[in-house]
Amino acid sequence: CKRAETATVASDFEDISGLVLINSSGDLVNTGYPERLAKSEIFDVDWQLLADTSDMRIFFPRLDENVEIGMKFAHDPRSLQSHRQGKTFVLIPASKGCVARCTFCHRWDKGIRYVPPDLFIDRIRELIDTYDVGFVSVADENFGTDRRWLTSFCASMKELDLMWWVSGMRVNCISPDQIAMMKEAGCVGILYGMETGSPRMLEIMEKKTKQTDNENAVRWTVEAGLSTVVQLVLGMPGETPETVDETIQFTQMALTLSPDQNPNDLSINYSQALPGTPLYEYGRHKGLIGIDMDAEEAYLLSISDKDAHDEFTTINFTEFPTLEHQSWRPRITIETNYAFVLKYGLATYHRNLLSDQKYFRQKRKDTGYFANPKRLVDTSLTTDSIHEERLTFDIEEGTEAVPGLWELIRTRHLGLAMICYPVLFYRLRRFLPLMVFAKNLSRAPLRYNLRSLSEYIVYKIRRIIYAKPATHEYKSLRKIVDDDLAPLPMDLSAMAPLRNGR
Repeated sequence: CKRAETATVASDFEDISGLVLINSSGDLVNTGYPERLAKSEIFDVDWQLLADTSDMRIFFPRLDENVEIGMKFAHDPRSLQSHRQGKTFVLIPASKGCVARCTFCHRWDKGIRYVPPDLFIDRIRELIDTYDVGFVSVADENFGTDRRWLTSFCASMKELDLMWWVSGMRVNCISPDQIAMMKEAGCVGILYGMETGSPRMLEIMEKKTKQTDNENAVRWTVEAGLSTVVQLVLGMPGETPETVDETIQFTQMALTLSPDQNPNDLSINYSQALPGTPLYEYGRHKGLIGIDMDAEEAYLLSISDKDAHDEFTTINFTEFPTLEHQSWRPRITIETNYAFVLKYGLATYHRNLLSDQKYFRQKRKDTGYFANPKRLVDTSLTTDSIHEERLTFDIEEGTEAVPGLWELIRTRHLGLAMICYPVLFYRLRRFLPLMVFAKNLSRAPLRYNLRSLSEYIVYKIRRIIYAKPATHEYKSLRKIVDDDLAPLPMDLSAMAPLRNGR
């Protein structure tokens, strides 16, 4: 800001790191990344800055006044204890960064830095005193990777007698003993970045984990009585019906471990190409993202207000037609739900789905945190844009009936119909591409739908004439981009650090 008071041309800023500018010669200049802030600076929080400018009830909602947040804790009987009633909730990070380099993940910082346990607990004590906090979600990506930190953290949290969730933990950094320690300290749920049930796709994503890690993490968590949501990323380069089958086998195992599970605790996002990731550069090299600046800008604008749940702005990186690609998410949902019904019965399935009938009777906003099918259950509606609110269904309290099939179809809640009637849609699963096409007719332009239908018909005809095996090599997408794809001749050297990411 001080330099701007005297600067007259862009080149006056060339000695300041963290900028990209056009110099006096018309060349693009990247001044490089700035030095990372000291730990003491990123660990400090001044809540008064928020209090002076915001309604703090947004950041510290009462649990008994927020259905969505309340359901994160409702399964644990400890939430009903009298001394917890009227308490507020806070989402707060205990670390910054990540130890992994997943090939779809956009990030500029390297490594991970944990808030010292004593400092984090002091911060929580301040929030307890000021905002009557009783429930916490730890907003980390790599919670507990440092085991000594985790042990110290759990010891302190146990003394505070709070109930808490973990928003992100690595599947290869957990054990039954650690889960037991966390539960004893008040933890009620753990989210993991499992991403896929296919060992081949784990290689593409460069997850640095094994499929057995995914299986162990979810099994240990469920067996300990903690909640979790299976979170997946679908449609990376190399995804095929066979890798989707591998994922289905995993979700059928992971979401049928207990008769108390809701198999729709499953969040399936599409792979969304973001700058600074190998996935984005793969898209550019394959012509799926325009290689000139105007085309890149048009793509980035198209996804700027869309999350990875969206079917229409995601790029189809696979060798299969769009209707096939879009049918994989509902197929995983249908086959997983049907596996639960086979194991525990339809009555148990509906009991778990209707465990809180408020989901079918209350208006609520789409937070955008999870993707389908969990997104549909959490909102009891089909929605394509973040924060959209729609009317829900009038179900008589005390009944165990899902909304009627015709009512769901008439109101175009086809995704929710698929969830409420798992046996019917399992029998219709072979027609999923056509069902996706029918659903898209009301959501996408006619040209888009005609193009996707003709693409699918041509694909099916070619499959009848000759079978074309998948040709993708299953190794890290970073290695494919760096080693196998030639540099694009129009790329500027100044852009390389931005394109490479961390």
